[in-house]
Amino acid sequence: MLAHGHDNASESINKELKKNYSFMLGASLFSAFFALVNISLTARMLGPEDFGLLVVIQAFIAIVAQVVGFQTVNAVIKFGTDALVGGRKLELQSLVRIAFWVDIITAVAGFTCAILIVKVIGFFVEFNDETFGFVVLYALTIGFNFSGFAVGILRIYDRYGFLALQQVLTPLLRLIILLVCWYMDVGLQFVLFAWVASEIVGILMLILMGLNELQCNKISVLGAPASLMQFKNFFSFLVANNIDTSIRVVSRELDVVVVGLFVDKPSAGLYKLVVQLGSILSRFTTPLSALLLPIFSRLIVAQKQPEVWRLFVRINWVLVAAILSLYIILVIVGEPLIVFAFGEDYRGVYSVLLVYLLSVGIGCLLVTVTPLMQSMGKATYCMRVQVKSTLIYFLAMLPLIYFWGLYGASLALGLYNVIWFLYMRPEVMRAFK
Repeated sequence: MLAHGHDNASESINKELKKNYSFMLGASLFSAFFALVNISLTARMLGPEDFGLLVVIQAFIAIVAQVVGFQTVNAVIKFGTDALVGGRKLELQSLVRIAFWVDIITAVAGFTCAILIVKVIGFFVEFNDETFGFVVLYALTIGFNFSGFAVGILRIYDRYGFLALQQVLTPLLRLIILLVCWYMDVGLQFVLFAWVASEIVGILMLILMGLNELQCNKISVLGAPASLMQFKNFFSFLVANNIDTSIRVVSRELDVVVVGLFVDKPSAGLYKLVVQLGSILSRFTTPLSALLLPIFSRLIVAQKQPEVWRLFVRINWVLVAAILSLYIILVIVGEPLIVFAFGEDYRGVYSVLLVYLLSVGIGCLLVTVTPLMQSMGKATYCMRVQVKSTLIYFLAMLPLIYFWGLYGASLALGLYNVIWFLYMRPEVMRAFK
């Protein structure tokens, strides 16, 4: 009877994972297609110089948004799942209320900081008024980005269809606006507006979906939460996870900025294309990261660690086969596709892409580790590993980019992934002893 119950539980988990992964993977692939079309269209409209400026602005805004903004998604999933499984609906409501106000406050703070920081930077790099206006315009994406609580709720209640819909509609809207810009033959300012407007609409879409889900489950986002002391672990997880995530995002965006400073802006544009094309691999693994945290959390609350291990190992073997297959395909057809999509000026992207894909592939194979650690409440440990790994990454990245340019930036990412794994491995093995 126990074996039969175990088989049913495993089958149920597998069905849930496959169904939601299908939703998210389909959306991710459609999104990747539209994203490539969008960036191709943008690169062709602007040319290497203006396109390089655009990607540097995007990287700067992404860094500020992550460092200042406390994205509450993972904390809501971890502790919200615990409360929902335990039947503590009022506790879940309090968590959502706290997350809602944290999202709003940090969004406003992030927008303000972005403007102040670029003012200070302007004294040293002599930004003209037009460039400053571009940064302020793109900073609006920070001010509207208070969707963390909504994404967390949608994942807790298994609404991956809604998340998939938003993931497709946002780049589709961006493509429509960019096509209008192409037809009207406009400059950087209007192209920038296309990226900003579509991103804000996508964020508002998530917020409305999340609020609707809360209403359906009779959970109010407005009102005072219960005693904040009750949620000490929630805040501890939130702070540690955001430091971890902030360092990770900064390290992913800073290389574009460093390339722009140490090499030149056209090279920053080329490297941005490399990053965008390299994200094809991560499009297959990113949905897993979103899906596994609530699944691992439910299994651990139910004290089913052996099932967690089996799922962990099975997914990693599938990832190895899938990533190797995709890499071989991209090696064969990558160069002609790049020239066709972006033009002859961007042919040099291909050779850098081959190195970058190796580094990204290593990271994709590790996608199951972070949700596993977070589901076990080890956000602080993840943060410490992130700090140490990123420090080594930064120390290596600067000389690598200085001497080897875009190839150096790609190698630095691979070095980071290897070091992160070596630091994380002992804790993963200890978790399953």
